[in-house]
Amino acid sequence: MTKQFLAIIMLLLLGMASQASVWTTENQWSDEWEQKYKEWLQTVPNKHFFSDEKLANGQSNPYYGLHVDCADLVYSNRIIFSYENKLPFSMVNPVSSRASLITNEITRFDKTVEGLPRFRKFLMWAYDMISTHSIPADTYSPPYSKIGSGSIILTTKTNHHSWTILRISKTGNPT
Repeated sequence: MTKQFLAIIMLLLLGMASQASVWTTENQWSDEWEQKYKEWLQTVPNKHFFSDEKLANGQSNPYYGLHVDCADLVYSNRIIFSYENKLPFSMVNPVSSRASLITNEITRFDKTVEGLPRFRKFLMWAYDMISTHSIPADTYSPPYSKIGSGSIILTTKTNHHSWTILRISKTGNPT
């Protein structure tokens, strides 16, 4: 009887351990984290963010080799910052008719080694679903006075292009 009881407990524990998120949320978004995100955008992502094998400090670039389009980059900025700072991330599932959410708590990647391998697999999966057309479901239009670093620009539906603003120049032009 004791061996059976232990076997059942082990199965339950193994079953619970297999339900793992992409990353664990330890912080919550706040005005302070939004400011840190804006500062991060000014310094970390650049035109070589996905193409340099090494970071400026000589370490391997964990995002090297990811192929992104404009919408992937818009989402990547927020997803990567959330991952690196253990913040929650969610987006509307663009392929679901029920408007369900995809979050960092998704357990779809349980069988992938946790950490960067699981995170990269999550990113690649997200890239297959997201597009400029999915961005409006995950954002809102801020008042003109609040547009700045971190804001997103979408062009017309015909052009379907998007950018994340890094900064606004003194003359009012976005970079």
